[in-house]
Amino acid sequence: QYLLEGGSVAIAVAQAGLRTNAEAAIKSIAAANSGGDDAADRTVQALADKLGATLVANGAGPADMIVVASQAGGTDRRITLGGSTRSMLNSALGSVLVLPRGTALTF
Repeated sequence: QYLLEGGSVAIAVAQAGLRTNAEAAIKSIAAANSGGDDAADRTVQALADKLGATLVANGAGPADMIVVASQAGGTDRRITLGGSTRSMLNSALGSVLVLPRGTALTF
């Protein structure tokens, strides 16, 4: 996580075995937003549309991938992680995509 802090590009970490397991797929995606930054929501929608994945409301159950927005008050176009986001990343069982503040991805 320390390598992410202050970065200017989105970083994705795939679940172990995702590439090598022919059965593995990202079938559900959740957004974890912070402080009015809708970049995670927009990225989740674009990615779900591309993959045919289901959207999972934050906290509504497990997801194959979590898209995380940077902390409120962080520098635009930079990654800033808060305590709750760090905890979420530490306990994530699936793939994770961390976005710089205000930076939505399109697919």
